[in-house]
Order: sequence, then C-alpha cells, then structure tokens
Amino acid sequence: MLLEINDLKVTYGGAIALNGVSLNIERGEAVGLVGSNGAGKTSLFKAISGIVPAEGSITFDNKDLLALKAHEVPSLGLAHVPEGRRLFPRLSIEDNLLLGGSSTHVVDQSDFDRVYKLFPKLLERKTQLAGTLSGGEQQMAAIGRALMSRPEILMLDEPSLGIAPVLVEGIYKAIAQLRDEGQTILLAEQNVMECLEVCNRTYVLQTGQVVTSGPSDELAENDEIRKAFLGI
Repeated sequence: MLLEINDLKVTYGGAIALNGVSLNIERGEAVGLVGSNGAGKTSLFKAISGIVPAEGSITFDNKDLLALKAHEVPSLGLAHVPEGRRLFPRLSIEDNLLLGGSSTHVVDQSDFDRVYKLFPKLLERKTQLAGTLSGGEQQMAAIGRALMSRPEILMLDEPSLGIAPVLVEGIYKAIAQLRDEGQTILLAEQNVMECLEVCNRTYVLQTGQVVTSGPSDELAENDEIRKAFLGI
C-alpha cells in the first residue's frame, strides 16, 4: 500500500472537520474523494501534507507522515495542488514551474518537457506572469508545478473549481492521461461525474466521515448512492 490512512481526526477550535476517516491508495491508482463543500476533503489533504495537526495515522511508503513537518513532506514524493492554485502571480509560468521541482531534485529539461507536452498552452506562454492567466490556465500551471517535483502521489484539490467548462474538459483529459501513464492520483472534487469518470475508486465524504466507497463505475450506476450521497 502506497498511502494508508486510519482513523484520522482533525479539529479546528473544537469543531470536528474529520472524524475517523480511513482510506488507502495503491501505487498507480487514481482515487477520488467526493462530497459537498464542508465535507472534509480539503482538511484531509492538509492533514496528509502536514499543514494541520491530526490524530490517527497516515503512512506513506512505510513512513509516518504525522511525525513530519510540512516542509519535509514534498521530498518524500507527495505533491499537493491546493484549492485556489496558489501560484506566485508576479513570477512567470516557467519560474513557477522551476520552483515546483527545485526543492526535491536538480531540475532538468525533461521535467519541463513533461509539463509542456501535457499542457502545450503553458509552453506558448511560459514567459507570461502567472497572475495574468485565466483561472483554467492557472490550474494547468499549478498541476504542472506539482509534476515538476516528480511526485509519487499527485494530490489535486478541486481542480475544476471556478474554471470555464471548456477548460475543465482539457484539465480532466490531462488527468486521465497522467492516470494512464501510471501516475498515482488522489483527486478531491465537488464535480462528481468528472471525478467518477477519471478515478478507479472513489470515497464519498459527508460531514467528516467516509459514508461509502467502491469502484467508481459501480458508484455512478447505483441509484440510491447517486441520490443520497452524490447529488445526481
């Protein structure tokens, strides 16, 4: 098991964000995490990345992530693309990409080539300031920046949020391509159908707990689950 989470709890000032969440990811899987706003998806990502304190256990490649500080996590092979992208707006696309890999290894041209092949539009605009891009283009740059670290697991938090539908399609096409290439992915989304289509398995979160999980195609076809948990 590449990533294993057991009985994870996260609280903010007494408010419970996650209450006993357990999930796992095998190497090469694309695993989805769906639920409404406030279900706990972002809190789970932050706990994995060491940004918020948590109780329980998170084991990545036999290493205890809860024993590490946030700045120590990326070098192990986890790349977190946060909700809202969080690019450096006054730096160029290429400089943002460079920063994505510089903390984990010596960046070479093959790192840039991988990103530009996945998102050709970034190559066209590599000298453009990141803050001048559209929301969809910024999301491409944020995913590209994460890939520059050569991650074992790529964690994507709400990659479709606030993005024009035509660009969402392109981003999900890229995510599917990464999955087919063997990249391990953990994807959190409110866009349920997009998530189910691209992920092998999916967990459904509700008020900080996993209420159901299984193969994505089975969840998509189960009428009771669609109505009760997926809102479709």
